[in-house]
Amino acid sequence: MKLKISEVEVMNGDCGKNEDMNEDMSNLPYETVKKAKKMGANDVVCSLYKLERYQIRFSNNLPTTSNYNTNYEIWVFLAKDGKTTSFKLSELSKLEDMLERGMKELEVISTNKDYAGIAKGPFKYKERKYDEKIAELGEKSVELVESAIEGALAEGAERTAGVLYTN
Repeated sequence: MKLKISEVEVMNGDCGKNEDMNEDMSNLPYETVKKAKKMGANDVVCSLYKLERYQIRFSNNLPTTSNYNTNYEIWVFLAKDGKTTSFKLSELSKLEDMLERGMKELEVISTNKDYAGIAKGPFKYKERKYDEKIAELGEKSVELVESAIEGALAEGAERTAGVLYTN
């Protein structure tokens, strides 16, 4: 579950900056668009997501570990001569290989009859809403896990195991 998402979106080379990402990461969508255009793509859309997640694992009726992860995912849409493809990637070191693969795919696939190009912006988007109670869980996360364990045991379970993810 992705609870906190920071996003930089690039369409046809226009890039917004995001303070939540370091300089190298916030430039990645712009550089990706440039690279794909240089490889022959007519249209490119690239979004970079920063995913922050807190995890509490439990087994044998006890919380066993907790950790915090920050990961990045990139989504790329490519179009050339009316043909379209896209991919999502969490292993950013493979981005260049995937761009090359996507461009090769555009050479052999059929034309997308429904594709009419990328709409021109700027656009206005509604603010994304999320459950603030989840964002503010913090130390209550452990209490929730313990409560879930106790509830399962009260219902007759002998052993419990699971994972709670929050942002």
